[in-house]
Amino acid sequence: MNTNARLKWRGAAAFSLCLISAWPILGADKLIEKHVAIEWLSGRPQGQIRVDRGNLLEMKIARGKGTLQGPGGFQAIQEGPFRMELRI
Repeated sequence: MNTNARLKWRGAAAFSLCLISAWPILGADKLIEKHVAIEWLSGRPQGQIRVDRGNLLEMKIARGKGTLQGPGGFQAIQEGPFRMELRI
């Protein structure tokens, strides 16, 4: 496996783990809100955030430059570090 493929896989795995830990916990009439940050050290990430068993309440770009596109969509517009912060 080449270095780029390995980095992409690691990024996807880390992203998946963040979202798994972000699932809201349902209790007796309680919904717990979670804050999740996803950060890329390089590249120009783009994609869509989808939440299972919950709602994406807020999404913002905290580092780098990019655009938010519709419900859950994002795209970096320059190379370099990029950080998304989510409220679920």
